[in-house]
Amino acid sequence: KASYTKILSELSDVLDKHTVYVNKTQFNSWQTYLKAFLSEGGIIEAYPPSNSITSITICLSIEPNGHYSLIYSGDQLHAESLFSCWGLSFPQSSVDSNELNNYCSLIAEQCKQRNIYGYIDIDFVAFIDKKTNQQKLWVTDLCIGYSEHISLYRVMQYTTTGQFNPLTHSFCVKMKQLKQRLRNWQNGAPEYTITEKNRYAIWSSKLYHRNLSNIHYSIFFQMCRSHGVGFDIREKQGSIFTLFECDHHEHIGMITISDTLQNTLSNFACYLNTIYQEITPVDMQEQSNFMLAVNDIENILGITQENLSNISLNDTTS
Repeated sequence: KASYTKILSELSDVLDKHTVYVNKTQFNSWQTYLKAFLSEGGIIEAYPPSNSITSITICLSIEPNGHYSLIYSGDQLHAESLFSCWGLSFPQSSVDSNELNNYCSLIAEQCKQRNIYGYIDIDFVAFIDKKTNQQKLWVTDLCIGYSEHISLYRVMQYTTTGQFNPLTHSFCVKMKQLKQRLRNWQNGAPEYTITEKNRYAIWSSKLYHRNLSNIHYSIFFQMCRSHGVGFDIREKQGSIFTLFECDHHEHIGMITISDTLQNTLSNFACYLNTIYQEITPVDMQEQSNFMLAVNDIENILGITQENLSNISLNDTTS
């Protein structure tokens, strides 16, 4: 009891001095945050005891008749803070799909018992337990309602006409390929074969740049075309932009789709860096998160390349 009393007496001063505010535009001091917390309530969330954490978001759709389906899964991308997600890497590739699906099934049943229906975004964190050296999975948040990630997924799905497999957490598109003729003298209409190919995506609706409000959309898209930033309908690869209402003209959404996760990450970073270089004046003070996103992706690519090198080295050794 004495230890509890001592901790309680020191806690207020410690929180006041050491609290880090993720959303500084809304809360810039402990007193401001404390006033909102005490008046509205809030959640105190545990943080995994690990230096390496992966966050995953999965969307469920629970219908009134009780049937539920998994809409998408993605690994969260964090540029400004570990507690602030700026985009998703789709589909997720961090945790075994069967394990995630089992958790989703349990959560769906609990939601139905509480008469919760509709779209639900579930946030997970995966980390390695230092004691057992095994991967552990925590559920950290449920967001009920139609989210921005669902909107961007629907745009990507419509553009590629692809389908997400909820069992394997893979996304495939159907490609039409010209069938090679056995004889050169054969005539008639060309024949095609349909093949399925995997596609990966990076999407974000939280990209902002102050100078975007000074650029007309027609000029912006002309600039993108001149640098080869666009979408190939035949190959179902490339980038798509989502535009916001005029009051938020400095914000833009972006979806990049490619045949491998590594290519998708590289292309997203390359396109975003190109746009940044084109629209940023030399004397402009930093009021953009473009390069934060680029740096985050480059760090991920570096880790991915290191993991691939280690796997290759282990295979060679064995």
